[in-house]
Amino acid sequence: MHGQLAVIDAFGNYCGVLTAHALADALADGEHDQARVATITEAADAVREADLLDTALDALETAYAAVPVLDKEGLSLVGWLTHQRVLAAQRRALPVVAAQSPKV
Repeated sequence: MHGQLAVIDAFGNYCGVLTAHALADALADGEHDQARVATITEAADAVREADLLDTALDALETAYAAVPVLDKEGLSLVGWLTHQRVLAAQRRALPVVAAQSPKV
């Protein structure tokens, strides 16, 4: 998603991400055509599906483009969190907050 792919092992466990940039750099020199994905996998910040949005926002601040979302055990990838999804969730919550705000 967004220039990166999740890397999982043979058991389906999350290992990190492969970015388009890292892949392009590795292939550009012509010496890594036979290299394994593991050699350029990056350990990216991830969040768990039960984490608070505040935790997710912290991870998004340093993310390449999106943050991997892992199951509650932190092993399997269940999705991706993007800035757009957080903004959409906040926007949906705004009318409720605005209705509860006292008028001045």
